[in-house]
Amino acid sequence: MVALLRRFAPLLGLILALLAPMPLHAEQQDIAAAARGVVRVALVATDGADAYFVGHGSGFAVAPDKVLTNAHVVELAREERNLVIGVIPSEGSKTYGGRIIAYSPGNDLALIQLEEGSLPVSTFYAGAVADGQHVTAIGYPGTVDRAQGLGLKQMVEPLATVKTSGNISSGRASQSFDTILHTAPLAAGNSGGPLVDDCGRVLGVNSFGSISDGNDAEFGFAVSWREIASFLRQAGVASLHTVVPCRSMAEADAAEASLTQREAQASEQKDRAVNQARDAALAKARDDAERDIITARENAMAGAAVLLAI
Repeated sequence: MVALLRRFAPLLGLILALLAPMPLHAEQQDIAAAARGVVRVALVATDGADAYFVGHGSGFAVAPDKVLTNAHVVELAREERNLVIGVIPSEGSKTYGGRIIAYSPGNDLALIQLEEGSLPVSTFYAGAVADGQHVTAIGYPGTVDRAQGLGLKQMVEPLATVKTSGNISSGRASQSFDTILHTAPLAAGNSGGPLVDDCGRVLGVNSFGSISDGNDAEFGFAVSWREIASFLRQAGVASLHTVVPCRSMAEADAAEASLTQREAQASEQKDRAVNQARDAALAKARDDAERDIITARENAMAGAAVLLAI
């Protein structure tokens, strides 16, 4: 029995490896999928029949009818009665009104309830982020809107998001609340948008950036999952989250090559075991035949000796 288990150990190891949870495979489509849940959060002042664009930020859906953003993005809407909140998706033809249902300036988070409609829900990554990890900021930087000369009409219509890339620089959180420091470029309007990994899972909510005169490197700060989880729990929202690590294309290719090699080794060992068993059976049959021949020869010789004696 022990010999049998030892013989098939590689095959059992391969089966267990296939049954184990596999890290997610990073794809460019994952970033595009994450962007579909990102929205522009616009503040518009109404004065009779006239409307004025006051400002905007970004946000993303944590439930089909709920959007997470920064508290400072919607702060004026709590103070001014003539301000309305508009939620503008990146796709489609509809825009939605919203109202604040949770507000936490201490960690710069706010939750908006849609008056109608639904949005694709984002998934959070609840594991630890790695120093130097590649990340993408998704949102609506105002510098891009101004460079394109967008007016109020275009600002309140569905429009594609802007994505910027950088890396995590761990170990330096802000003093007020727990944040993730990163190098993905941010601008006014990115506030409230998600910072995602290469598998499109949200790592944090972009809150603010460092100020540079053009000579210094710029850094962004995103509200961490630790702060977000507590905020959503108090707001009664069950978020989608995972702890399965994301892996790059190179890591996926290496894992696939390793799996292929293990399969080949297991197949080779199985073939070797079959061949050894066949060879052993043939050797036994040959030995049995030789013994039968010897026994028959000895019997014949004994019979001949008896006849000769007679």
